[in-house]
Amino acid sequence: MKKLICLCLALACVFTVAAGCTGGKTIGSEAATTRAVGDDELNQEKNKLGELDAAAEAALRELLEKGYTVPEETQPPETMPPTMPNGVEVDAAAARALMQKVLETFNTGRFMMKMRSSSPFMAGGNTATPLTVAMSDGMMAFEMEMDWVSLFMSEGQSAIMARIQAGTTQGLFGKRMRIITKPEGVIIAFVDKKMYMPMGDGSEEGGEPIEFDLSSALGEAFGGAKTPQETEEKLRDLKSSKVSSGGKEYLCAEMTMQDAEGNPATIRYFFLGDELKRVEAGSGAENMMWEIESFTGQVDPAFFSTDGMSTMPLDQLGELGGSFGDLFGGAPAATAG
Repeated sequence: MKKLICLCLALACVFTVAAGCTGGKTIGSEAATTRAVGDDELNQEKNKLGELDAAAEAALRELLEKGYTVPEETQPPETMPPTMPNGVEVDAAAARALMQKVLETFNTGRFMMKMRSSSPFMAGGNTATPLTVAMSDGMMAFEMEMDWVSLFMSEGQSAIMARIQAGTTQGLFGKRMRIITKPEGVIIAFVDKKMYMPMGDGSEEGGEPIEFDLSSALGEAFGGAKTPQETEEKLRDLKSSKVSSGGKEYLCAEMTMQDAEGNPATIRYFFLGDELKRVEAGSGAENMMWEIESFTGQVDPAFFSTDGMSTMPLDQLGELGGSFGDLFGGAPAATAG
């Protein structure tokens, strides 16, 4: 899942660069969004933050010019609990029956899961990121709630600079980012701002068609199988154990598979009663955890829709590229014009 989330961010950068080559085609309004900021206002805000270097002061002025605010100083980001302990091996019949239902749901290509996901690329190395994943009718979407402050801090920014940059980024794009893949292209939606940008759909705004499909990667992440025979094979080799943690007793189903590089990987599914509550997967140095709030075969069609949203203006596409360019240490993306 770490790779999926990083890919989400990378896609935004790539599309913004591409938008700079559209020959001046207009997407939405390009009205000015800045205002004049006097020294008195700037100094008042500086006094709240403490001593700032030149770069932080310039970033603060830019934030104020756009009418955004510096996020309040908060506690460190919430992190995931430690991995589950080893349990006592038990007969695998009960775990096999539960896993068969899970795999059958995955294999239908129609499900929706709400969870908290570990995000190793965030500050702290294990930030608990709210995440919703859905698949339906050949489409896939995932929505994450961005912790912009932690993300900027994870790239070596000071706490003050991270707050200032996060204020600008969140003001432009909100907290919720949703990536939607359809057969006809990809959509990156900024849900809080009710804006989206098409990508590789062959339209004037989205550019040349591209082949992009996360469903196979998602299937690997969930340990899904393509055929009944593959499902049967996975279930046959399953191991089961009873695991006690936090005063609760979980039934663990452990499965082995190969990752994208052909290395052995282990996925552990933890059930409370008949509900899937946690997934842990590891392959070498790559590890991830999900705490699952809900998992269902019923999918909300609105999760794949852009109804009520407008296409992101070109000036904000440029801002997006600049934000992510700074974040990952690259040159700001080109803006259209």
